[in-house]
Amino acid sequence: MLCFVEADWPLFGGDFVLRDVTVTWPKKLATTIARPGPLTEEQIAVIHRRLAAAFPPA
Repeated sequence: MLCFVEADWPLFGGDFVLRDVTVTWPKKLATTIARPGPLTEEQIAVIHRRLAAAFPPA
């Protein structure tokens, strides 16, 4: 999923999917990732740590 924070939305009519990658805006992303899914809290924490290490704050 790609999220464009400073973009003017809707682009091309809103969010879209291209080659299995969803392109969206922050509020839509927050709604999507807040939904229940198949991962456990521990799995989510591991992914969070890996992402935080790979992409430190600017």
